[in-house]
Amino acid sequence: MLHFPFHLGTIIGFQSLIDAIDTMFRLIISVLLLLIILLLIKLFIVVGMYTLGSLGLQRLLERENYKKSWMAFIPFVQFYCLGILLKDRKLYEWERPLPTVLVVTSLLNTLLFFFIDSYNDTYNQFFYLVISALFLMTVVIVSFRIYQKYTQSALIYTILTILSFGMLFPLLLFTLRNNQY
Repeated sequence: MLHFPFHLGTIIGFQSLIDAIDTMFRLIISVLLLLIILLLIKLFIVVGMYTLGSLGLQRLLERENYKKSWMAFIPFVQFYCLGILLKDRKLYEWERPLPTVLVVTSLLNTLLFFFIDSYNDTYNQFFYLVISALFLMTVVIVSFRIYQKYTQSALIYTILTILSFGMLFPLLLFTLRNNQY
């Protein structure tokens, strides 16, 4: 029978408790720095997409001779501006209140996300799911109508919007800003 000497310090590689604490502290600091860097990258992407979407929406409003095109930079008013772009389109009767529905559902969606504890109550979860689904369906309908108005490939743009869960919508608005269609 072979006998192997067993010593905890040789397996773990720490000579003392201070080395272990130092290594753990370095690990925690490096993980926190990585999270901060990832958060900054995400913030940069979100601000960039918001700016591009606002610039594209402002340009589209200017093309429609809307005097308050600066409203494209106000977060929830952007949805109202999307409705302004569609005011000259021949819409179905059920599509007429879409801009108002879009503004209200976006506000409700945001407020519910931040102020309702939906983990404990099934009713709250269902209500939040219904409001979110209504908001997403409205965004898809409005984006399809805008794509129809400003491009020849509205279906492709809409599919890209749906597949990206709406994250490409600001970028696509920015690409449409100078289309002559």
